[in-house]
Amino acid sequence: MEMSLWLALILSQLIGLDSFRVPQLLVNVTENDPWIWASLPGDHHIRSVLFYTEYEGDKCPFYDYRLDPSIGHPWVIREYLGNGTLKISAVVETHQNETVIESFRIRSLGENSASVEPLRKFLPSSEKSIDCEKLRSSTKYCLPTISHHRGKPISCSGRLLFSESFADSENPLKNWKHVVQSQLLEPHYEGVAFVNRKANSYVENNMLHLKVTKSNYGSKNPFYLENCTYTKRDSNQRCGEKKYRLPFRKFMPPFDSAKLISLDTFKYCRIDIEAKMPIGDFLFPVNHDAIRIAIVRGNKKLTDFASNEIECSHRSGFSSGDLLFEDNFENDQKLTDNWIHEVRYRNTGGKNQEFVSFVDDPDNSNITNNNLHISITKDERSKILLGCTSKKEGLAKRKECGRGSRRSKREPWVSKTFRSSNMHTDFTFKYGRVEIRAKMPKGDWLFPNILLVPNMDKSDDDFFDHIRLYARGNYVLQDKHQSALDGSSLFGGIVVWNKTGAEPNPIEHFVVRNEDYYYGDGFHDYTIIWQTDKIIFKFDGEFFGAVNNATLLEPFQKHECHLVLGLTAGGNVNFNDDILEMKHKPFSNTHPKADKQFEELSRNSDWTPLVVDHIRVFAIDKEGN
Repeated sequence: MEMSLWLALILSQLIGLDSFRVPQLLVNVTENDPWIWASLPGDHHIRSVLFYTEYEGDKCPFYDYRLDPSIGHPWVIREYLGNGTLKISAVVETHQNETVIESFRIRSLGENSASVEPLRKFLPSSEKSIDCEKLRSSTKYCLPTISHHRGKPISCSGRLLFSESFADSENPLKNWKHVVQSQLLEPHYEGVAFVNRKANSYVENNMLHLKVTKSNYGSKNPFYLENCTYTKRDSNQRCGEKKYRLPFRKFMPPFDSAKLISLDTFKYCRIDIEAKMPIGDFLFPVNHDAIRIAIVRGNKKLTDFASNEIECSHRSGFSSGDLLFEDNFENDQKLTDNWIHEVRYRNTGGKNQEFVSFVDDPDNSNITNNNLHISITKDERSKILLGCTSKKEGLAKRKECGRGSRRSKREPWVSKTFRSSNMHTDFTFKYGRVEIRAKMPKGDWLFPNILLVPNMDKSDDDFFDHIRLYARGNYVLQDKHQSALDGSSLFGGIVVWNKTGAEPNPIEHFVVRNEDYYYGDGFHDYTIIWQTDKIIFKFDGEFFGAVNNATLLEPFQKHECHLVLGLTAGGNVNFNDDILEMKHKPFSNTHPKADKQFEELSRNSDWTPLVVDHIRVFAIDKEGN
């Protein structure tokens, strides 16, 4: 090892260039302290420095290699001078690949002073360095600091006091503790309770995620925070009560979120954080009674009283590949964290009727084994749908909600049907890549809803434009040209409704991928890439088609879209009598008793659910990457 070291020093002396000169060594002597600080001034040309120190007497030489420009002053060492003499050589490597060496003799002058004398030639004063068994190992030094860590002062600046990469797979939050309390009361007046739940704070891909979810506190789910960290006199208002009391409703936060505090403490320091700010109206990343490191509100549009914009500037500045939305359907989360259920009958006649009612019921939509399951069940319950979400008015709304007229408690058009689920996100986006890992449903007349639907305040429940991807559940189904339309055919495309005539008519453009197996046999990766000028569809990462019809794409350039997941059965559009080979379809959509025929036909059907492992949305660039 000594030979290698000496060769490096000698070589450095030979190839040193005049274009860069090592600056004068600076020496800092402290009163009543035999130790000195020796340093080179900061210089942007310097990449690294090897300090080599020789002492008087038989003491072995010392070397220190410095390559750490991120700390406060990397080119500094601390040496014992006392009343003697030192020789310090600095081998400097520059960013221009130059290697230059300078040597300095430092003599103690007593009374807290020392002299620094440049040496024109570098020569070892003796062969002590070769005689030593080994040179003293390198030690990092830094300048004095005012920082404190865990209540104790730190001797040197630039030292790493705390680091968190959330890389511990077994206990990724071991360095943190949760705050558990409501923020609804003064002085905060925030609509959240901080909780310790995986739905609100979790680590994935070595990144901490903090998330706001709906709380659903009420008579059946009283607001009570176990292990509440708030200990002051009004703790029942901050922590909740086990038993529901009506007057206590005013203390129930509408949302849950998370706040974590590090177990380590420190004072006076530099903090570096790499993070992605939240997006969503009235989201605000900040701690109270604290130094605010960074604030970016989540609002799309927000101004102060002077009309200055204070919204989330990040919103329009996504980078390609940024994750915009994700749902992994983990067992301990609620579906209502990310999804809103549609509740209405779909078998009320008309152009787009289907043989199901959409409900908010765990029998039809639930998370099992970390997967979303959407199933169809036989409806044996009340025909009035509580919480109906129909957007229609008058008689049309009573049909969709199952409510009776003044003449009868049960309308004649409402018959026994099947129940299922259809859900959409509150999250919306415009242009991006949607990735879904799912297993398609299997069973005759099943039709999955995997949609992107424009987020319009006045959108119609029936005739809404949408981007869709699906494989029907049928085992055997053909069109009139003998082309397969069963569960071995995957479709991706656009449906736009023409509403200029007497009744709306769909205009469709689809691409298709055929296989010799059913898409419901197993899980696959489905991708929709929504660009300004086309929609691309992929299966297990492979392209299988694109829609670039400018007329059909035009409605999707005006609005952001939300995601829709659901499962339906039958339907005039999904199983069009004008297209299908009717020998495979023993009922007509337009028959007055079509729902009764479908009920008899499907009474003993072996239907499997739509199962979704995850759904994610990523930002894209203009090329769709």
